[in-house]
Amino acid sequence: MLSGLNNLETYTLLDEEYSAHFGFSEDEVLSLFKGKGISTSMEEIKSWYNGYKVGNVVMYNP
Repeated sequence: MLSGLNNLETYTLLDEEYSAHFGFSEDEVLSLFKGKGISTSMEEIKSWYNGYKVGNVVMYNP
């Protein structure tokens, strides 16, 4: 009855404080591809996943 679960909050892409946590940033995508030795250009990755911009951050939906 008095647990913290009773006080839930919803965060969306519109909440800039948390918007960077709804997908992968361009830097994270590049790091993942480099870490796996995949030499795909960022332009090709953008065409596959069509990144979206939230605030000043371009995000990619997994």
